[in-house]
Amino acid sequence: FTQLRARCAVQMRRQLGEALRGRLLWPVWECPPQILSAADALSAATAAADAYFKKARREPVPVIPVLLVSASQVTSEDASREQHSWTYIQGAGDDDEAWSAGLYPDCFWRHAGDLKAAAVRDAQECERLVERVRESPGGIRESPGERDIRNI
Repeated sequence: FTQLRARCAVQMRRQLGEALRGRLLWPVWECPPQILSAADALSAATAAADAYFKKARREPVPVIPVLLVSASQVTSEDASREQHSWTYIQGAGDDDEAWSAGLYPDCFWRHAGDLKAAAVRDAQECERLVERVRESPGGIRESPGERDIRNI
């Protein structure tokens, strides 16, 4: 198994090298409040790569930008601690209350097809559908404390 894995890794490395044709993959992080257009992201990646090669005193190599998108706003650890008792980790994806629009996962998945179709047609239509789903029984996310108080 180890030999097979090693051969596959060598083959994948060779195939990737052939596909890139001497170009480098260059990560470009995108996050609110500023999201770049594809053209601006390419320019940013190229400028960052050029600066890197200049500083490293290496011959520049063409780059292929890889857009890494986070829905989370960039904050410092200190700023995070000022707002919360815990350290916020950028892009961890554990802040579902921020991106779920208040929907429980099971509620989202019950309506996923309709939500995706609405999002493709029109963002505002999707937002209206999310609001209708949130207003339906079992649609909105509540903290355990809110559920307990309501059930008294």
